[in-house]
Amino acid sequence: MEIKLFIDELFQEAKKRGLKEFEVFYSEGKSFSVKIYNGEIDDYKNSSSTGLSFRAIYKERMGYSYTENFSEDSINLLIDELIGNASIIESTDKETIFKGSNNYHKSLEMINNLSNKDISEKIDIALKMEKLAKELDNRVYSVNHCLIGEGIGKRIIKNSHGLYLENEDNGAYAYINVLVKDGEETRTGFAFKDFDDYNNFDYKKLVEEAVERAISLLGSKSIPSGNYDIIIKNEAMEELLGAMSGIFSAEAVDKGLSKFKDKINTKVANEKISILDNPFMKNGVFKTFDDEGYPTKEKILIESGILKTYLHNLKTAEKFKATSTGNGQKGSYKSSIGIAPYNFYIKNGASSFEELLNKMNNGLILIEFDGIHAGLNSISGDFSLSTRGYLVENGKITKGINGIVLAANFFDLLLNVKEVGNDLKFGFPGKTRIGSPSLLFDNLSVSGE
Repeated sequence: MEIKLFIDELFQEAKKRGLKEFEVFYSEGKSFSVKIYNGEIDDYKNSSSTGLSFRAIYKERMGYSYTENFSEDSINLLIDELIGNASIIESTDKETIFKGSNNYHKSLEMINNLSNKDISEKIDIALKMEKLAKELDNRVYSVNHCLIGEGIGKRIIKNSHGLYLENEDNGAYAYINVLVKDGEETRTGFAFKDFDDYNNFDYKKLVEEAVERAISLLGSKSIPSGNYDIIIKNEAMEELLGAMSGIFSAEAVDKGLSKFKDKINTKVANEKISILDNPFMKNGVFKTFDDEGYPTKEKILIESGILKTYLHNLKTAEKFKATSTGNGQKGSYKSSIGIAPYNFYIKNGASSFEELLNKMNNGLILIEFDGIHAGLNSISGDFSLSTRGYLVENGKITKGINGIVLAANFFDLLLNVKEVGNDLKFGFPGKTRIGSPSLLFDNLSVSGE
């Protein structure tokens, strides 16, 4: 059955069976990816998925059900499952069906030129990426990963209050990881890029970045343990911020899982730190409404070191006597409403990367961390992580470093940052994009040889 007709018939039956407030969340997605290895297609995926969730208030409890079957037979099953689910829910948290707003951000046309290229052309780009990597330097021993992928998503939210919202967007990404070898020594380097138009995607630049990164780490050695001035490079800092992003969720605050509890309008970071969540980035996540139908907005979570707000959905907003920030999100159509940011990042500072180097003069640049989710405690903020990067002497990079561990605390990092770079970079695309510029710190503890 066509989806809009299915929703109409579901609503008619829900009313007949006495449901007063109800909502449908429909999503569909298509994805494509190709992975190349040794000049051949190693993995190829071209898939699609659709699903619908139904939620309603039944006897003052919110019930849920979902389906991938849009036939007439599934309508009563959806309602039966919802009623059964609502009947066993023990939570007394108030949940609501949003009635709508007049303040939705003006939408941009987010469907771009990704589909204008044939799949064969996209595969050809991936093949060229691997081939170029091997040609750039004779020390490139193998290309461990070389892939291109893309996805398109569509959402529909409709409810018994007359709300109807629909949006569609898509994006693509490329990733390459190379292994270089010099004698018996091997190092790896990677690079990734998300983009919205193949015509503007410079795959050569991406490959060169990965190869140069790997070669720059040849000859890396450990260094003596001690305290060092350190630049945490943008992509490494993005990893840390992403692992800690949950502390801004009002749900985590309510459960006692965030040290930011009771810290609104207090200093939690250096005045040079501002952290934002912006759902309106054309080259990133672009959402004018969240998965509850609430209008999204750009928000400053930390402004010049002061914590200004948590991220809320409707349920936590009710609990905190606040207003939803439009961050009610579902992991999939099967999920209940949670909280997540969109384009979540530390705001650029004034210093170029070269200026950070000059201000540090002597110290370390850390470019990536290993095992970040295993080695970091998001509640306390403590972490001890294997890392690598470069030694800096007199403002110049002199050699690669490896086999070291950085031990620090995320909350202390926010408070004690010395300088913020202007090289904001975002990580891998997804429902949430995390970004950060490079940050300079004084006197951090490193374990080495």
